[in-house]
Amino acid sequence: MILPQLENGMHGVEIVGMFFFEGNNYVLVDGDLIGARLAKVAKDTGILLMACDKCCYEREIDKK
Repeated sequence: MILPQLENGMHGVEIVGMFFFEGNNYVLVDGDLIGARLAKVAKDTGILLMACDKCCYEREIDKK
């Protein structure tokens, strides 16, 4: 829900960072469509994207 708001500049609150854990880390894997949109917004606005390293290791996506 927050991504369309950020893309349209209508969220209303300044977001400085987003932290992903468990299965949500899959959006940060290279090639994910939602992740690509999120990366663009983050680059344009300076949002820091973070992922739980343990969660990524458990899902074997730490290199992706």
